[in-house]
Amino acid sequence: MNKNIHLDINADIKSYDIVIVGAGIAGIAAALAARRMNKKVALIEKTILPGGLATAGLIIYYLPLCDGYGRQVISGIAEELLLLSIKHGPGDIPQAWLNKTKDQTARALKRYATDFNAASFILALDELMTREKIDIFYDSRYCFYQKRDNRCTAIITADVQGYSCYQAEYFIDATGDAVLAYDLGCACATGKNKLSMWYYEFQKEYQGYEQQTEGWKGKLLLKIDGSNDDHYGSGHGNIFMTASELSEFVINSRNLIAKNNRQNFAAILPSMPLLRTTRHIRGVLELTPENHFTDFTDIVGLAGDWRKPQAAIKIPYRSLIPSEIDNLICAGRCMAAAADTWEITRVIPVAALTGEIAGTAAALALDNRSKVQSLDLMKLQNVLKQKGNILE
Repeated sequence: MNKNIHLDINADIKSYDIVIVGAGIAGIAAALAARRMNKKVALIEKTILPGGLATAGLIIYYLPLCDGYGRQVISGIAEELLLLSIKHGPGDIPQAWLNKTKDQTARALKRYATDFNAASFILALDELMTREKIDIFYDSRYCFYQKRDNRCTAIITADVQGYSCYQAEYFIDATGDAVLAYDLGCACATGKNKLSMWYYEFQKEYQGYEQQTEGWKGKLLLKIDGSNDDHYGSGHGNIFMTASELSEFVINSRNLIAKNNRQNFAAILPSMPLLRTTRHIRGVLELTPENHFTDFTDIVGLAGDWRKPQAAIKIPYRSLIPSEIDNLICAGRCMAAAADTWEITRVIPVAALTGEIAGTAAALALDNRSKVQSLDLMKLQNVLKQKGNILE
């Protein structure tokens, strides 16, 4: 289906400097970065919850901002959002990191990370975006785009009023699935997914439990059911992304809970599919295990491996931009990162990092009326450093 349409539908037309599709962690960070550079920003979200998998998906663990050796490698908006996630409680940041101790040995004992409560994080994100005057449009699903030459000129969403058209100078794809980039003709690749489910279970506090007229006595407990290293898909391990495949994935994920004969019962389920690696752009440069320690001249950030202590990988600006569209930047798990490197870059801290990079780059490109591919890299790097980001 060709989604490049002329505006011959009855749509409410809105104009912005930068439009961001997807209000997960990457999209929120991009919106914050661009708005703080005095740009008029629209943030489009298909659900009514900010935070993506971190909140609607109940992936309630803000993975480390450090390399596992006591060195912080991600700061900026990513660190701001980590602290925000526990603003309304609860959370547990290790004291060595909370107190900003200089003792690297103490910091190495526990990584700079925290668990959080999804509902609390949602409330804090809403407060932050309201304070920053970001125009967020919930329950708005991207449907079509308008394109002229190698530039996207507008996107059309379906919402409660029918259709809305968002015109902008620059766009950021923070969908997690490279939906906009793929529609615009950017080269993409698909990944694999494990069948799993994060959910809350109601756990009884005493033996002989029974439902009472005055209510239930017990507590909620986060549970994770998974299929180990088995990858889900139709024989080939890929799941992207027909409606029937996605529906089957969601149903089978929930069946993991139903098949467990527990005395306890499920209380809260995620409101979005728990997909890990779906589709990413190929990008001007694809980050892979073979090159992620390279000394890129366009380095814009670092990322630690959340699974184990390891030297931080280096993120080049070219991994966020497609070669096909002159005013599009991609952030979060749809950036150009393949194979095992994708496992490092798809998570919350790196989503926030690449979101900040994308929002900053789009704002700078707008200031200079430049293609995203020809942005002044030294200026971008300097602005990111001024914002407190770690590039070395």
